[in-house]
Amino acid sequence: PRPPPPTPHTRDPRGNIRGFIADGHDIAWFGVKPHEPFMPTDMARLPGGDILLLERRYSLLGGVGMQLRRIAADKIEAGAVLDGKVLVNVGQRYSIDNMEGLAVREDENGDLLIYMISDNNFNPLQRTVLLMFRLPGESGAASAEDNEVRLPQSPEADGPTNEADKSAEAVPEPS
Repeated sequence: PRPPPPTPHTRDPRGNIRGFIADGHDIAWFGVKPHEPFMPTDMARLPGGDILLLERRYSLLGGVGMQLRRIAADKIEAGAVLDGKVLVNVGQRYSIDNMEGLAVREDENGDLLIYMISDNNFNPLQRTVLLMFRLPGESGAASAEDNEVRLPQSPEADGPTNEADKSAEAVPEPS
């Protein structure tokens, strides 16, 4: 299920994005710390219980951007305010667009394959893009906080936005 965009009704009194835990007829609320200017568009549960939260941003001057956060399963409880580790934070100089869909599956080696998709909204200025990232060796293990997504580096790419972007192991984009 997709979380609704944050509105006064989806924010708690402290400005956190509301989330909920449903267990039968019992519902408990928790908060997710917003990373402005990003807005949540989708989320997916990993086999070990962690949550991936896909967020996007758009402005006329800054263009599009996306961010993927991982929220540890053991932190999700009633009343908690969650933040989550940023796995990816990129702008439009990478091959992204209006990223709004997220799916996760485990491959035969136990690696997690993360799919993100945008649609062009029937707008000639937008593109439909399908991205896939691999988190190696997950095998359903909860809270594997050390995994980072490594993105290719190119001279045109946005400047480093996290440690994964600064990696010397990053592979140059093909010409």
